[in-house]
Amino acid sequence: MSCASIIHGKSQDVFISSQPKGATIRVDDKDFGQTPKVLGLPRMGRMDGEPSTKKEYKITLSLEGYMPYETILQRKVDGWFFGNILIGGVIGIVIDAVTGSMYKLTPSQISAQMKMNGANVLNYKKREVFIATILKPDPSWQKIGQIEKLP
Repeated sequence: MSCASIIHGKSQDVFISSQPKGATIRVDDKDFGQTPKVLGLPRMGRMDGEPSTKKEYKITLSLEGYMPYETILQRKVDGWFFGNILIGGVIGIVIDAVTGSMYKLTPSQISAQMKMNGANVLNYKKREVFIATILKPDPSWQKIGQIEKLP
């Protein structure tokens, strides 16, 4: 008998949503459809065939016209694993460790607020135009100037 295996098994459902919905979901650079979606991911922090040293998932959400959203799902020891000390014994500890049931993925829910690539704000009363642009810096870029506020 192994506590964590009995309580929740070796995979975990992770709910992924975005505002706006319809963002492409990629887990470790593999396509998993669009938001909103529930993914059943192995609690070990890696898919079958991936190196045993891998302990987390990189989640990327992308939607045309919006900045990509990235986060990491990490594995952490689940409290149910410690139930083996009282109930499951050594056999329970071994089963939970081998199956990955001893872990939980955190966060268990991802809700991304997608940010637009650029935006314009007009203030007609003051005759002002503000242009805000969000860029992901590229190390190969060369600085050619700086925007400064007029006096």
